[in-house]
Amino acid sequence: MTPFDLLYIFGGYAIFASATTLNKLILFHLSPLFYVGIRMVASGVLIIAYHLVKSSRMKVCYLLPDIKTLLLISAFTTFIPSVLKAFALKNLISSKATLIASLDPFVTAIYAYFLWNERMRPKQLIGMAISFIGIAILIWPTSPLDNQFGSIWIFSLAEISAFVSMIIARYGWIRAQTIIRSERYTPSELNGLIMLIGGSYALITSAFTGEFNLSSIPMTWNFWLVFLYSVTIANILGYSIYGSLLKKYPITLTSLCGMSIPLFVHLYGPLVLGEPLSALFFVSLAFVALGIFLFVKNKPAKALAV
Repeated sequence: MTPFDLLYIFGGYAIFASATTLNKLILFHLSPLFYVGIRMVASGVLIIAYHLVKSSRMKVCYLLPDIKTLLLISAFTTFIPSVLKAFALKNLISSKATLIASLDPFVTAIYAYFLWNERMRPKQLIGMAISFIGIAILIWPTSPLDNQFGSIWIFSLAEISAFVSMIIARYGWIRAQTIIRSERYTPSELNGLIMLIGGSYALITSAFTGEFNLSSIPMTWNFWLVFLYSVTIANILGYSIYGSLLKKYPITLTSLCGMSIPLFVHLYGPLVLGEPLSALFFVSLAFVALGIFLFVKNKPAKALAV
């Protein structure tokens, strides 16, 4: 592992984290439903336009046999989780919403246990417990911002939305794996399709709920530059960045280094969003990072290769 490798890994995650911060900046102006709609539709159109030139699969006759599956996985990978995540990001400190999302490996393992009877080792369970303790440390002293929409026990509705978003998205991607492994579409083609369909769901829903409001979009160069950055980094390049890291480096390393995403988001917060730095966040992050390290380190070899 050279200094260049570390720079490449953390540089990629720093860029990816910046999109989260800018998404929250945009959510100061737009509702979650409306923003998810325009961002996903814009991303989907750009990706599909590229593949229309490169591929013969973006034709109606080719898509028709898969339309029911595409409609379903678009709802569970893009529409529902993205709206819930945007609601959480709008109403939570950005780093808290990102740290909650980092529990995704545990959700995947729980699905694997119930769907494929994949057992977890005792050290993995210990790692999971340590990470959840870390999240509890951060959630317990809930801020007034978190509670503005109410709460259930110690959890605000925004925190619950962040958890549920992660759970639904993981289920959606498990379903999406089937169509990816059939090799009917490349991952990029599938991303374009589900972003366009999921974004259309969000725009249609926002119209029915009265949140579709073009006049709420700030007509300034700053807004459109931030929006373009968010679309290209979070929705288009983000998957490529993460995929290249997984391809080049061990999953144990990339999973642990991935904990730098909420760290970068927390550091960007004061600079871009005026959010406070919190010593409690760093304590929570240390617990979650340790838990994920133990969990991934003790995965069976077969699981690590997935």
